[in-house]
Amino acid sequence: MFFYGVHFFVHLLVGGLSLWGADLDPVIQVDVLLATGFSVDYTAHVAYNYFRARGSPQERVYSSLAEMAMPMCEAGLSTFLCMLPLIFVPTYAIVCFAKTVFLVVAIGLLHGLFILPVVLALFSRNSIDEKDAPPPAAITFSADQPLVDKNLDAV
Repeated sequence: MFFYGVHFFVHLLVGGLSLWGADLDPVIQVDVLLATGFSVDYTAHVAYNYFRARGSPQERVYSSLAEMAMPMCEAGLSTFLCMLPLIFVPTYAIVCFAKTVFLVVAIGLLHGLFILPVVLALFSRNSIDEKDAPPPAAITFSADQPLVDKNLDAV
């Protein structure tokens, strides 16, 4: 499943670069290979928060997007703003890299904020209750449960 998602992403990216006027040369190929690693970033955060949430699929999507939509938009905007000056640098490789990053962020935000939540809400199990749910996979710590045992006498 993961392979097909990355495969689809690469097709979108190469197609977008082609529409933007870039040829499939070695510089673009390197940029696409670098960008493939970034392609799962946005969707991974939404999917993790979705599978960590409890309730109906719609409640879980709402919870996931309530937690991740704003940070994802801020990350996308800051990346756009950081890459914007590179468009005006008269070096082919840098302009190609900036175009690739623009498209990666745009496609990643589109998938993470719109496509993945719809797919998760439509094709998930009915609900996950607290009693039916397995313990969370991630280890989280709070002030009540510190990471380090502060009882130095036991050492």
